[in-house]
Amino acid sequence: MAIASLNSNINRTLLQSVQTVCRKLGLAVPASVIGSNDPNIVQIYEVCNEAGQEYADAHEWQILTAEVNFSATAIESQGSINTIVGGDLGWIVNDTIWNRTTNRPLFGPLTSQQWQQIKARAAAGPFSEYRIRGNELLFYPAASLADSCYFEWVSKDFCQNAGGSTSYCRWNADTDVFVLDSRIFELSVLCKWKQLKGLEFQADYAKYSIALDQAKARDGTKPTLSLSPWMQGDYLLTTNNIADGSFPSA
Repeated sequence: MAIASLNSNINRTLLQSVQTVCRKLGLAVPASVIGSNDPNIVQIYEVCNEAGQEYADAHEWQILTAEVNFSATAIESQGSINTIVGGDLGWIVNDTIWNRTTNRPLFGPLTSQQWQQIKARAAAGPFSEYRIRGNELLFYPAASLADSCYFEWVSKDFCQNAGGSTSYCRWNADTDVFVLDSRIFELSVLCKWKQLKGLEFQADYAKYSIALDQAKARDGTKPTLSLSPWMQGDYLLTTNNIADGSFPSA
């Protein structure tokens, strides 16, 4: 999933990030990464791929989240998930699969046991339920032909080409751009490389973990949660989830 517009102050190229890391490590700063014969740069390149995928997998980042729609078939199989979404599918966001023609959610996912149970009974309910098996999206009972279905999904691709037309889950060129925060990415690469070399990395890892947690907390804005049961909206504490006694003394 390519991103049309990125911030060059936050989203740096592979070469720029590797050069930054090398300066911090006191290594020779490379003129290129892809195709380099320097063992340190070859190793840092592989670390960059690992760090990028780890960062993308760490959260439901809003910049990697998209919506897809498809027309339902009148049979059980709705086709391959990769055909519906594309090859960069990371995961489907839970509780987002809806049939907008019927204005109802698709209930599920059903477990293997639940699926076999409803198929054995051959007594389908009035509303479709789903499961994903063998990368196929299955509905039972089948929806009506051409019902309009939607869900949100998260891409596994963490970088894209300089033109912003193609995204990747591995770095392909020095000019590829990281679509998340490059500063956090570089902190991850730094501590991973130090760990591989048997160097002290705990301080760098602590800095990376704090930065990553802050990014998660700020990403896409967050709702206000109240501890008071008398306020409107979502709240966390009520008489239903507070213990009657045995409170800690300190």
